[in-house]
Amino acid sequence: MAEIDGEPAGTITVNDRADEGLWSPGEIAEAVIVHYMIVDLRFAGHRIGHALLEHAATLAAQSNRDWVRLDAWTTNGGLHDYYIRAGFRQARFAGPEATGPSGALFERPTASWLSTRKLHPEPLPLAAHPQLHAG
Repeated sequence: MAEIDGEPAGTITVNDRADEGLWSPGEIAEAVIVHYMIVDLRFAGHRIGHALLEHAATLAAQSNRDWVRLDAWTTNGGLHDYYIRAGFRQARFAGPEATGPSGALFERPTASWLSTRKLHPEPLPLAAHPQLHAG
């Protein structure tokens, strides 16, 4: 969870599982999967989402995973644009075997974060971000 001045500002769940039919077993094995990233709109513009995604990349690097992958609502073009601005590329739309509204699949190589910032060997606590505090 990310906080700003003691207020909850955002949260992210990162693990090595994905909903059925979204990613192949091989794609899952080489990635961390981002779930449920939420940023309170009161804190829009503070780059909380980017800090949370960078934290996911730190976890990926620490786990020797080459990718950060996520799924987004298929019809949410604004969210797709957000992930593209955050350095992700749209891999594809999930096939008919996938269930649920989140069928737009995005990925970003873990190494791409290395070019913008050296990843820490330990997960970066969100408190290390100048505007965020771990909660």
